[in-house]
Amino acid sequence: MNGLCIPGVPIIGNVSSGGSGGADLSDIDATTEITDSRLLFECLSPRAYYAADGTIQFAAPNTWPLEYKDGVAIGRHEPEPMATNLKIGSRAPTATLYQLTKTSNTALSPAGIDELIEFATAYTSGTPTLFSDVTLSESGPLTVSVIGRNGTAEMTVRKEGTTDSVGFTSDFGRSVLISNYDATATRNRYSIYFPRTVGDVAYIWHIQLEAGEIATSPIITTDSAATRAAGLAFVPNPGLLATAARIYYTDGTTYDIEFNGAARGAIPQASKHWGTRYIEGVSYAKGFSR
Repeated sequence: MNGLCIPGVPIIGNVSSGGSGGADLSDIDATTEITDSRLLFECLSPRAYYAADGTIQFAAPNTWPLEYKDGVAIGRHEPEPMATNLKIGSRAPTATLYQLTKTSNTALSPAGIDELIEFATAYTSGTPTLFSDVTLSESGPLTVSVIGRNGTAEMTVRKEGTTDSVGFTSDFGRSVLISNYDATATRNRYSIYFPRTVGDVAYIWHIQLEAGEIATSPIITTDSAATRAAGLAFVPNPGLLATAARIYYTDGTTYDIEFNGAARGAIPQASKHWGTRYIEGVSYAKGFSR
């Protein structure tokens, strides 16, 4: 055992399995390519992740892939709540175009092979815009997230009729805009604006509209809205010997699971935007009865 033992005080860290019937209470490293068998994950839908080469890929159902940033393994993404992308044709936007032309350009796609749409300003009059009306069943916050990048044009996502807006950079990334929408309004609309210089281009790979204030991982849609199943993750309590488990996140925060004699404990679902925070490890705590 590493560290100081104080009777009656739980220990966080390496706890040997000696005298525990072979139960493994050693630390769990979530940054290894092969998932530690003590990390349990369930998700009935494919789920997007950042691969080692920096591209966006999709893992098979019930697979919890290792994710990377700038080529460095950083851990497993937090399990996400169920979410629905209301945007139809998310990867090949078919919303109304004003003063824009649209062509495919797969060579620059953040997923390596999937279709990327290149938008170019066609006319100098008016404001070149890609816009879409939103149909909601109830009022509340709506998150619009767009994966794309500026080319020679600087895009801006805006909720029409407000000053709510967000821009892009010259590198592929996800811009997120959260605004309140009124389901009873005559029209709810978000727009993506472009400069007026003819021939200026910008790129969009994916658009997602989802209720709430969290931009979850990309949910691809074609001719209808699509839903991704909830992700669930658990840490088992080997031999029922641990009193708690501590989850370590890449932003320096932790979360303690109290087992209270249970065979496993749930890892909380994500409360931050996709790609913001990852799980890098887990430690067990073992208390002393006397």
